[in-house]
Amino acid sequence: MDNKNITVFGCTGKTGREIVRQALEHGHFVTAYARNPQKLEHLQMKMAKDLDSSREKARNRLAPL
Repeated sequence: MDNKNITVFGCTGKTGREIVRQALEHGHFVTAYARNPQKLEHLQMKMAKDLDSSREKARNRLAPL
Protein backbone atom coordinates (compact mmCIF):
# COMPACT_ATOMS: atom_id res chain seq x y z
CA MET A 1 0.00 0.00 0.00
CA ASP A 2 1.33 3.45 -0.90
CA ASN A 3 1.73 6.05 1.80
CA LYS A 4 -1.01 8.67 1.60
CA ASN A 5 -1.31 12.31 2.62
CA ILE A 6 -4.18 12.50 5.10
CA THR A 7 -5.78 15.61 6.61
CA VAL A 8 -7.65 15.24 9.88
CA PHE A 9 -9.79 18.02 11.37
CA GLY A 10 -10.67 17.69 15.04
CA CYS A 11 -7.71 15.46 15.72
CA THR A 12 -7.73 15.83 19.51
CA GLY A 13 -11.16 14.25 19.94
CA LYS A 14 -11.60 10.54 20.52
CA THR A 15 -12.23 9.60 16.88
CA GLY A 16 -9.76 12.06 15.36
CA ARG A 17 -6.99 10.98 17.71
CA GLU A 18 -7.52 7.33 16.75
CA ILE A 19 -7.50 8.16 13.03
CA VAL A 20 -4.22 10.06 13.44
CA ARG A 21 -2.67 7.26 15.48
CA GLN A 22 -3.59 4.57 12.97
CA ALA A 23 -2.53 6.65 9.97
CA LEU A 24 0.90 7.34 11.48
CA GLU A 25 1.24 3.69 12.49
CA HIS A 26 0.70 2.71 8.85
CA GLY A 27 3.33 5.19 7.63
CA HIS A 28 1.03 7.84 6.18
CA PHE A 29 1.81 11.57 6.26
CA VAL A 30 -0.76 13.32 8.46
CA THR A 31 -1.76 16.97 8.54
CA ALA A 32 -3.73 17.35 11.75
CA TYR A 33 -5.77 20.41 12.65
CA ALA A 34 -6.54 21.14 16.29
CA ARG A 35 -7.66 24.14 18.30
CA ASN A 36 -5.34 23.03 21.10
CA PRO A 37 -2.10 21.60 19.64
CA GLN A 38 -0.72 20.87 23.13
CA LYS A 39 -3.09 17.88 23.23
CA LEU A 40 -1.09 16.36 20.37
CA GLU A 41 2.29 16.41 22.10
CA HIS A 42 2.02 12.69 22.90
CA LEU A 43 2.21 11.92 19.18
CA GLN A 44 5.52 12.09 17.38
CA MET A 45 4.60 14.67 14.77
CA LYS A 46 5.88 17.98 13.54
CA MET A 47 3.46 20.75 14.43
CA ALA A 48 2.83 24.07 12.73
CA LYS A 49 1.71 26.84 15.03
CA ASP A 50 0.38 29.35 12.47
CA LEU A 51 -3.19 28.14 12.73
CA ASP A 52 -4.85 31.28 11.37
CA SER A 53 -3.24 31.02 7.94
CA SER A 54 -3.66 27.23 7.94
CA ARG A 55 -7.34 27.62 8.75
CA GLU A 56 -7.78 30.10 5.88
CA LYS A 57 -5.93 27.82 3.44
CA ALA A 58 -8.15 24.91 4.46
CA ARG A 59 -11.29 27.00 3.89
CA ASN A 60 -10.07 27.95 0.42
CA ARG A 61 -9.51 24.29 -0.49
CA LEU A 62 -12.85 22.98 0.75
CA ALA A 63 -15.78 22.96 -1.64
CA PRO A 64 -18.60 25.29 -0.62
CA LEU A 65 -21.57 23.50 0.91
